[in-house]
Amino acid sequence: IHWIQERGQIICNDKREIEYVSGVFFDITDKVKFGTETNVLAIKVDNRRNAKTPPDDIIEWTQWRDGMDFILFGGIYRDVYITTTSDVYIEKPWIDKDAGIRITTPQISQSQAQVEVSARVRNDRSQSIQVTVTNSVLDANNTVVASMNSSNTIAAGSTALFTSRSSSIASP
Repeated sequence: IHWIQERGQIICNDKREIEYVSGVFFDITDKVKFGTETNVLAIKVDNRRNAKTPPDDIIEWTQWRDGMDFILFGGIYRDVYITTTSDVYIEKPWIDKDAGIRITTPQISQSQAQVEVSARVRNDRSQSIQVTVTNSVLDANNTVVASMNSSNTIAAGSTALFTSRSSSIASP
């Protein structure tokens, strides 16, 4: 669940499951029923003024104002999404600074370029699994100009970083 700010609760199947302050991502995997069972999910947001939220807490506010996005009291301030994944997946970038997908161009000029792609993949299965990540670089006409693979075994409950670099791509 993404984009709920400040104070509130996530209630899953009639039980208050998660209480939060200032969160934008919640993993409710272990709270839901799978198969044909019905799930009921409610989100309760506390939008009252409080001393922990600007502008009321002036001391903390002045320390953080340069990095704040001026959320005055919180709430659901963007679309809320529920994302489902396989039990082997690319970690979301808000997990930490190394999660998600990173694309760089370690070499680039008018005549050629190389593309490097890194992705951190998580295995939530109870056993190890062999994973291959394939990346393709497309030109403006959607033609594949480079393709690269990276393979690794990921232990149960662990993550692995997959990094691959393209060969030289002409006229980038």
